[in-house]
Amino acid sequence: MLEMNKVAIYLDDDIGAKLNKLGISVILFAPEKVLCVIAKGKAGTHVSDYVEYLPSVEIVSDVIEAKKLGATSVLYGMAPNGGKISDEIIDSIDIAISYDMQVVHGFHQSSELLERESQYPNQVVNLRKPEAKYLCKAKASARKLNNKRVLLVGTDMAVGKMTAALKLTEKACALEMNAEFLATGQTGIAISGSGVPLDAVALDFTGGAVEVLVEDSDADIVFVEGQGSILNPASAATLPLIRGSAPTHFILCHDASLETLKDYPDIKIPNLLEVIELYENISSACGLYASAKTIGICVNTSRIPKEKRAKYLQDLSAATSLPVVDPVSEYDKLESILISLKEPSLA
Repeated sequence: MLEMNKVAIYLDDDIGAKLNKLGISVILFAPEKVLCVIAKGKAGTHVSDYVEYLPSVEIVSDVIEAKKLGATSVLYGMAPNGGKISDEIIDSIDIAISYDMQVVHGFHQSSELLERESQYPNQVVNLRKPEAKYLCKAKASARKLNNKRVLLVGTDMAVGKMTAALKLTEKACALEMNAEFLATGQTGIAISGSGVPLDAVALDFTGGAVEVLVEDSDADIVFVEGQGSILNPASAATLPLIRGSAPTHFILCHDASLETLKDYPDIKIPNLLEVIELYENISSACGLYASAKTIGICVNTSRIPKEKRAKYLQDLSAATSLPVVDPVSEYDKLESILISLKEPSLA
């Protein structure tokens, strides 16, 4: 379990940039953990000055100033361009270590980082390093569990699977359902404090890693963070997620602005009913396993005009006979998806 309190999040000066996704997501979904942000060129301002939907978190110039405010951890919340870690970042890590602060990162490995992780194993935490217990082959044992396992699947990569899973878990807990979010990526792990970085697990062990993840939970309902898409030729994580979690339910995630895959403009996204059928057929594998039931669709509508959003969701619901909700803008409507999980049967 990753314990982070009074966190200073180290970001690139271009606060709203995509490369700051990890840090921005933690600020958005776990604001209670965040004390301040470190961004040298923006010191004296607040993150909400640059990203309007974020809380007003103070920005300071460096690790020393964050420590003065009371920070006990530094989370490196950005992915440097080209993956190269600058001398400035390494220097800041050394300063944090010298102040006995926890250092949490998701950088690709370098000799400098390996040296510090080896020398300070309890202080420097790599979000991309899976625990040893996850390095095992799947045994198809999750299918024997008595809980409800809800896997978030997508029409493409980066369509909001983590966001939907977090929002669904939050709403389920608010409705006094015994639910837990299970992270399978570094951002989800930073937010929730535990999970498995699936993209850092050897392929033969990915199904086993997911299996251990779901078997370790005591919750009646688990929302398993999805990765990638079965439609995307660059995605290798979806099938191990299905086999390892042996889902009882699916929730399909989609970006309303997409007609083709983001990086493949010549690959058209099929009718969503066909996508649902595909996922359910794969989960069954010709009857070898129980088929997961799709209970709803979560849609990111932020990239289409506001005046078109409500009709888009209504039309999609009518076409699929499923509840269709934007989990961010229509958070209260998530109960329409969750209601089916209150049924005693897993079918």
